[in-house]
Amino acid sequence: MIIGITGISGSGKSTVSEKICKTLNAKLIDADKIAKNMQNPKEEYFAKIVEAFGNEILENKKELNRKKLAYIIFKDKSKKDLLDKLTLKYVVPKIKEEAQKAKNVVIDAALLFEMELEKICDVTIGIIASHKICIDRICKRDNIELENAKSRIEAQKSQNFFKINCNYCIINEDENNIENQIENIFENKNLSNENVIHLNTNGIEYLQFRKFLEFSEKIEHCYTLKPLDFKIENKEEVINNYKKICGSLKLDYKNIYRPNQMHTRNVEKIENEKPWIYEEAFENTDGLITNKKDKILSLTFADCICLYFYDPVTNTIRKYTFRLERNI
Repeated sequence: MIIGITGISGSGKSTVSEKICKTLNAKLIDADKIAKNMQNPKEEYFAKIVEAFGNEILENKKELNRKKLAYIIFKDKSKKDLLDKLTLKYVVPKIKEEAQKAKNVVIDAALLFEMELEKICDVTIGIIASHKICIDRICKRDNIELENAKSRIEAQKSQNFFKINCNYCIINEDENNIENQIENIFENKNLSNENVIHLNTNGIEYLQFRKFLEFSEKIEHCYTLKPLDFKIENKEEVINNYKKICGSLKLDYKNIYRPNQMHTRNVEKIENEKPWIYEEAFENTDGLITNKKDKILSLTFADCICLYFYDPVTNTIRKYTFRLERNI
C-alpha cells in the first residue's frame, strides 16, 4: 500500500506521517529530504536550479541557500512554478523508485498533486490546521519573521483543496486527537466518500460536502454525525450539540435559524427575526434564505434533499441534490 500525505507548510505532515508509519510498520519517504539530498553540485537538479535562479541563491558559491530560495518562490508564483517543474522532472523518478522498495510506504510530500504522485497512491490524506497554527509552526521551525511566514501560506493551496481532492483529511491542531483520526481511517470508521469529507476537530466529528467546497471558502457548512432529535423534551441536548458544532467552526451558536420542515413548499427570508431552533415563526417552513453574513441556517436532512445556496464569489444561486447512501 502506498499512502500519500500532503498539506500546506506548517500543517504537521511529518508528525502524522511518522505516526502512520508506526501504525502500519511502513517505510517513510520524505519528498523534501530527497529533494534536499539532490540539491548538491554533483546532481543535474542542482545545476538546473542555479541556471534558473542565478548564483544569488548560492551560499559560499557551492551550496544552495534554501531559505533564500524559499523566499523567492513564495514571493513570485512564476518562480515557484519553475521550481515545481524541475522537481517533477528530477525528484519524482527518485521518489517512485524508493516507493517500490517496501510493502507499505508513506510518501510525505507538500507537492503531492503537483508532482502527480497521487496517481501511484492507494490512499491520499490531507493534513489540515488553521493558518494561525501553521504560521506559528513555520516561524518556530524555520526561525523566520511573521510576515515571511504569512507570505508562504498565502502562496500555497487553500485548505479546501485538500478536502476536495484527498480521500481523507486529518485535522492536526491537537496532537492528542491525531491517533484517533488515523485509527478511524485504517479501521474503516471514517465516512469520507466521493460526496463528503469526514472531519474531526476538538473531538467533534462532522461532514462537509465536497461540492460546496469547490465554490467559495466563505460558505461554512457542516453537520454532526450524531443525530439531533428536535423534540422539545430533548431541547437541552440539542442545544449542547449545536454549541459544540459551532464552537469547532468558531461560529456564534446564538445566530442559528432552523425551519421545522413539515414537508411544505414554504420558504422564509431571514432578516432580523429572533434566532434559534424552536421558534414558532418557522413552524410550517421547509426552507430559509438570507443575505445576512452573521446568520447560520440549519436544516434536518432526509435521505434525499435539495440544497440551495448563494455563492458570493460567482454571485449565483446553486442547487445540489444529494442522496445520502449511508445511515449517518
